[in-house]
Amino acid sequence: MRKKFYKPPIDDDEIIEIYQALNAYLNNEPKKILLKAQTPSGFSLPNDDNLKMMVESRLRIIEKYRITNKEMIKRFLSTIFIAQEKITKRDLETLEFIVNNPTAKSRDLAKYLGVNYRTARAYVNRLSNKYRLRFYSLIDPTIFKLRHFVLFLTIPREAVSFVKNVLWTPFTLTINLDTFAVYERKIDGWVTFAIPNQVSVIERFKRWIVNLFRFRLITDYELQEIREITYGMNFFLFEGRDWNLDVHKDIVSSYSFMKDHYEFLQRPEFLKYSFEKRFFTKKEFIVYTLSTFDIRAPIRQLKEIIKRNFNLNVSEATICRIKKKYRKYYYPVVRVNNIMLDGSLMVYIEPFKDSEDDMEVFIRYFSNSYPLYYLAKTTDGIISFIEIPSTKLATIAYHLDAILRDNVAAYKLIPRYVNIGRRPITILAPYWDENRQYWKVPKETFSTKVTIEEI
Repeated sequence: MRKKFYKPPIDDDEIIEIYQALNAYLNNEPKKILLKAQTPSGFSLPNDDNLKMMVESRLRIIEKYRITNKEMIKRFLSTIFIAQEKITKRDLETLEFIVNNPTAKSRDLAKYLGVNYRTARAYVNRLSNKYRLRFYSLIDPTIFKLRHFVLFLTIPREAVSFVKNVLWTPFTLTINLDTFAVYERKIDGWVTFAIPNQVSVIERFKRWIVNLFRFRLITDYELQEIREITYGMNFFLFEGRDWNLDVHKDIVSSYSFMKDHYEFLQRPEFLKYSFEKRFFTKKEFIVYTLSTFDIRAPIRQLKEIIKRNFNLNVSEATICRIKKKYRKYYYPVVRVNNIMLDGSLMVYIEPFKDSEDDMEVFIRYFSNSYPLYYLAKTTDGIISFIEIPSTKLATIAYHLDAILRDNVAAYKLIPRYVNIGRRPITILAPYWDENRQYWKVPKETFSTKVTIEEI
């Protein structure tokens, strides 16, 4: 049989190593499959034809859709390795403790597990490698005079590349498109922005979006402002070898049951945006937002990153002082990976007017019925981003579509997506004028004239 070879889509040492290993696996070469970003040590994949078909299918999709985002490629291939990792009962109990207590120390875990401090610390380090734990903080952008918007849109397939460039402004945080599915040659997606809370800029931003629709660069859209956010995991749904969502699927199929029993479900704690008016410096903005990406990052590491990326000399003492000053603005959470959650579903729900109960029903449903969730309350509804096993994705989407169709004013389901652009909010630092306490927005940003010229 002819040997199969897939070329790495980007010139990156880590991606090249992964592709070399997978090509070796597909061609039955006696080589270990090693993915340092996913596992602490190498292991061999079984000589299984079905698994090989899955590997090849993923590689072909990456090739066909020309996916070049490194993190997307790694995540898209990660299920190949996740299938080989065993989640033990003790791992699960420990992960649940860590997620529910993101600021807990190793001594707290030692007491919970009934082991000594050194054993607990070593165990956390092992879990951090095995499950790629990420300790970070949710952010309230309004404390820095920024407003958080999400734009749901539909794009003509032939205009995707052009529209992507138009949408990529200095204040764009992420662009996500469902490039795997095409309905009437259209693609759904969503874009998030951090927009300066300045009347003229907000008006310009909204007018720009209207013009994108007017010029038919987008064929449909819904602009929402995020006011509250939260994140969580439900480890009780894991049953030894898999996530059990069947019971909750049956409950979902009965909306009346959900509505009658939602009060018994635990309500998540939200980070409510404060819109607090306060003086802040560029250094404070950089140190705080940068530290939220890894709340356990050493001070020396933050200092080096700030020097390298922003050419600023900030002493370790200053960094400590700023972190202490902003202590009350941290909302720590722990992200767990490698736990067989390779499917994602984005849901936007707009309940009927004057129906606060319906809003509460869906908040409690989404925060109690899926392994991993992000929730956001917006001006008119709620956004739910859930992660589930891909094998259950179609069924869950079908049942959700069935109940939402008749019980809410409007909704949008995006069952899978490609992140084609992402950057941290820290990147906005150069636009902050700390003397005037004002965000400097370039004239060409959100400009109708520039958009017309580009068209």
